[in-house]
Amino acid sequence: DNKTIQLGIENVTPEMVVKVLPSFNPDNYTVSNPLLPPQDLPQVNELNFESGMSTYQGAIRALKLTGQAFDLTGERYVTEGKKAKAYGAGLDAGIEFEKAKAKLYKYHTQVENTEQAESYYNLAVKRTGVVDKNNEYAGTELDENLEKARVKSEVAKLQRQSAESKLSELQKQFGEVDS
Repeated sequence: DNKTIQLGIENVTPEMVVKVLPSFNPDNYTVSNPLLPPQDLPQVNELNFESGMSTYQGAIRALKLTGQAFDLTGERYVTEGKKAKAYGAGLDAGIEFEKAKAKLYKYHTQVENTEQAESYYNLAVKRTGVVDKNNEYAGTELDENLEKARVKSEVAKLQRQSAESKLSELQKQFGEVDS
């Protein structure tokens, strides 16, 4: 089954507990009369007793040391977890620093964009001034051309009047001569 989670340790079940318990039959230690102990009670001699006690004490010490190793391993993982949390907090801080740095760059980019826009605006204002001056000069030139045309027209009118006047005098002279 793909969904089985492996813990890396053996599950402890009641059946397993029963298997690891030393065999013990309490019926073997039944004493009905304390003053007359049964002769078939389980026995061990002094040498085996001392040897067994020494073995059991050594095994108990070994289990206690193993327990200490597990305690140490547990503390190691607690510390590793704290290290991972600190690392994660450091990364979070780094992310926040990078966000702030990005905002700083965005700010400086906006300052540059604003300065460029201001520069374009100043150039446009100058262009407008140049166009206004050109238009002013062109208007003055047109006014002057118009005035020149008016003067030419006046001169032509005066020349015509002068010519008419001379013609009229000539006609009078010739008319008087003819008459």
